[in-house]
Amino acid sequence: SSALKRDRRLYEEGNASVKNIVDKLIILANKALTCGPWSVMDKPDDSVAASGDKHDYFHLSPYYWPPSKEAAKNPNSVWKRRDGKRYPGTSMHGPGSNNFDRSRLSDMQYNTTILSLAFFMTGKDEYAQVAARNIRTWF
Repeated sequence: SSALKRDRRLYEEGNASVKNIVDKLIILANKALTCGPWSVMDKPDDSVAASGDKHDYFHLSPYYWPPSKEAAKNPNSVWKRRDGKRYPGTSMHGPGSNNFDRSRLSDMQYNTTILSLAFFMTGKDEYAQVAARNIRTWF
């Protein structure tokens, strides 16, 4: 966007305010280089979407519960809404969240956004390479 281009120009010109922000971005980006990659394939084999394809993104509706543990595997079972009571594993980064894709997707998006912005502002290829690796690995 034009605002990002303006800020990159100001950064290159040594604007103190923009430099301070980009310096903080670089700290985050350098940490992001050490994280990931993430994939929809990282969930357990028994935790897949109704399609049965592990490549499909999978996250349950947090307030709906199966009538039984066995029924949870049946895509035709009728789930009941329990207002205010989350199904285990559906809270972001909560216990059991590794059974679903939501937390991994959030981490990948955050990490890749930081790396992409850092690449845009600095031109450092390593940021772009790791961001691209994140996207390729996810799918």
